[in-house]
Formats: sequence, C-alpha cells, structure tokens
Amino acid sequence: MLFSLNILVHAVLLDKKPDEVPMLVESVLSKVMEEFENRITSQVELDFRVVFDQELGLILKLRDMMIGWIHDRVSELL
Repeated sequence: MLFSLNILVHAVLLDKKPDEVPMLVESVLSKVMEEFENRITSQVELDFRVVFDQELGLILKLRDMMIGWIHDRVSELL
C-alpha cells in the first residue's frame, strides 16, 4: 500500500511544474486536515451522545424511584 502511494505521489509530482508543487502540497494538506477535523468532530459528537444517553437513563431511573417513593409516602398518609 505504501509503495503504491509513493508511486502515485511521484507520478503526480512529475506531472507538475516546480512552482505548482507548493500549492498542490498545501491543497492536499488542507484536505487532510479538514478530514481529520471532521472525524474528530464526529467522534466527539458520538462520545457526547453515548454519555448523554447514559446520564439521561440514570436521571430517568432516579425520577422513577422518586415518584415511587412519593407514591409510597402518600399512600401511608391516606
């Protein structure tokens, strides 16, 4: 894979004029950084959703326990 990538990069660079190479490298690096940022953002959002779902589950369970406790106390008073 790395060998094929090297051949591809070499072929692309041979096709460019020397003054075009810096712009090409900058463009490729910009795209790589953009993809990296997108993947990091997606992972953070996924991690947040997982944690949020877990916390929401705990909150709902606590709510149900509190409702049960209140119901029991009201029943004792009646």
